Amino acid sequence: MPVFLKKKQDSMKNITTENKLISIITTGYFCLSFYVFGCLILENNVNYATWHLIRKEDFGAFHQQLGNLLQPYFFLPMLLHVLFNVPLHFTYLLEHHY
Repeated sequence: MPVFLKKKQDSMKNITTENKLISIITTGYFCLSFYVFGCLILENNVNYATWHLIRKEDFGAFHQQLGNLLQPYFFLPMLLHVLFNVPLHFTYLLEHHY
């Protein structure tokens, strides 16, 4: 076995479960960041631009229906994004002894 592969295997053994969990949380956080940002851009460029086309008496029903449609695709990922953010802050604080 080449030396560089052996060194890589040895370094991979030192990765603890905590470090793996932090890596998963960090990856999830950044993936959700891009997803939520994309949702906000889409919402801004598509949805808000059409609001002037809706009559005043229909706007309340439209807004209610839109909120129901956005829950699984925007609000739940946004909530997960916030929940992933909390442990990242605590691990940062613990590592830097604040």
